[in-house]
Amino acid sequence: MTDNLISTAVEDLPPIRVLVQDRTFRAELRRSLVSRVTVAPSTTKDVSANIELPIDGKQVVRFLSAPEIKTADWKAALGNTVSAQSTPQQIREAIAALAERVVMSDREATPPPFARWMQRMKDSLVASASQGVVVGGTVAEDVRVLYNRIENVIQGVHVALSHADPKRAGPPDVAGTVVVRANRITLLLPPNAVRQRHGVFVGSCESLVVDDNRIRAVRPTGTSNHLLDGIRVFGVLGPFLVIERNLIEGCDFGIEVVPANPAPAKQALWRVLHNVAPNARSAVSNPRGVPFLQPGPPWNVP
Repeated sequence: MTDNLISTAVEDLPPIRVLVQDRTFRAELRRSLVSRVTVAPSTTKDVSANIELPIDGKQVVRFLSAPEIKTADWKAALGNTVSAQSTPQQIREAIAALAERVVMSDREATPPPFARWMQRMKDSLVASASQGVVVGGTVAEDVRVLYNRIENVIQGVHVALSHADPKRAGPPDVAGTVVVRANRITLLLPPNAVRQRHGVFVGSCESLVVDDNRIRAVRPTGTSNHLLDGIRVFGVLGPFLVIERNLIEGCDFGIEVVPANPAPAKQALWRVLHNVAPNARSAVSNPRGVPFLQPGPPWNVP
């Protein structure tokens, strides 16, 4: 796929009261308000949660909420719908029901902190496509995404094979040669962008080159809580992987490489070099500790 312009037209969207009639949009908006709800012993920790509500002195409910809505706001809004006698399922249902009311209710019927959040969601709605370039299926011997301009999307380039087997039995589907080169990708995040968000994602493949791309993220108000990957590689990787000379702007994480197989033998080459991700939390994330990758300066610059 070469030399294409893929863009979402910037146009006026329907009123949010119309958009929330769509079940998918409504569910995504709820997840922007609250997600990852767990009920656990108070002695445990969950660093991903920013809200923690004690239940009975022994258990707490934790979840990730929109950052401007505080613990006291949730406690006041939930009132007596959550108590020491509530089961974990009842607690989850009470939180989900409150989120549904916030999304569907008029401003006057919603507690002020939640009404302000909902107004911010309305103000930051933008027209954005879910994906720009997608390569899926079960067989892809030679994938080349070259010299494209991809604008106003949540996912720029997504290359990942998978067969329709809910049990995921058997070996993974592995692409052959994948080259993602010299693309200009602009990510535009709406407030309901709660699923995967990335400039480039590549799954299992035998040979991979991702080079000379420029990825830029545009974040409307209300999307700072949506973590964003510039380039992410995840899966079974072959003997050749090179990610170099990419400029990644406005993303939380520059490049992340997560191999599902052991590091290659000496006859292989895995290199992540000469990339720049200004103001990212990390230029290169190497959670599996692959010795062939060079996460920091001078090889890669955050």
